[in-house]
Order: sequence, then structure tokens, then C-alpha cells
Amino acid sequence: MKESLCVRCCLGLAALLSYAHAAAEPAASQAAKTATVSAGGLGAAWASTIAGLVVVIGLILVCAWLFKRLGGMAGNPSGVLQIVAVLPVGTREKVALLQVGEKQVLVGITPHQISLLQSFEQPVTVAGKKNDSEFATRLHALLTKTPET
Repeated sequence: MKESLCVRCCLGLAALLSYAHAAAEPAASQAAKTATVSAGGLGAAWASTIAGLVVVIGLILVCAWLFKRLGGMAGNPSGVLQIVAVLPVGTREKVALLQVGEKQVLVGITPHQISLLQSFEQPVTVAGKKNDSEFATRLHALLTKTPET
């Protein structure tokens, strides 16, 4: 429901923008025919181009904000299936360890198929594995740091 609302809002904004552009186009083309090319006319053309670019970028940002705010396209809303680890074994092949409920499964992924390699009743754990990289740890520390007053 949220995804369709976000898509509808973005499409509505795009339709409104295209309608406004289509309504302004005949007047702009008539003005362009009667105007002479001068430094002022060239500046107005640049201003119009930049204004259009700002509007389009603003529309993209509003759509992105709406998409993020409304949840976007959540791939796994129930949280039942999670990717534990992925290991590339070739240019287009990889092995993935998936958590499915209480079970873990090891699958081989190729461009043409996905094959079950092994099923584990007990979760696979790696002893001494550090979950966060040093970069992630430092970034988290910087983001949670309170500014000194």
C-alpha cells in the first residue's frame, strides 16, 4: 500500500510538472519567435534552463524523500528470510548462507539457477568474527558523538 501511494505521488508530481511545462511552452515559443537574440535574451535562456534543472532536481529529491519516508520497496517486510553471508566464487557465481526462520541454508547462485548446497539445523557461527569493520565503528562513533557546548 505504501509503495503504491509513493508511486502515485511521484507520478502525480511528474504529470503536474509536464502539464505546467506544456502550458508554458506555446507562450515561450511565441516569445522566442518575436524576440531578437541579444545578451539579455541569452541570459533569459540560461536562467530558464537553470530554473528547469532546479525544478527537476527538486522533484527527484521530493520523490526520494517520499520513497524513503513511506518505506520504499521493502524487500523483506516480515524479516523471516535474511542473508547471513555471501561469498563470490566466480565472476557471476556466488555462495550464500541464508537464515530461514530457525534454519540456515547454503545455496549456490549462478545466472541461471539457485541450488541448495546444504541445510543446517543448528546455526553456523564463526568464532572471533568481528561484525563491524573498523570504518563502520568509526563512522558510528562520529555520528553518535554529541557536540560539545
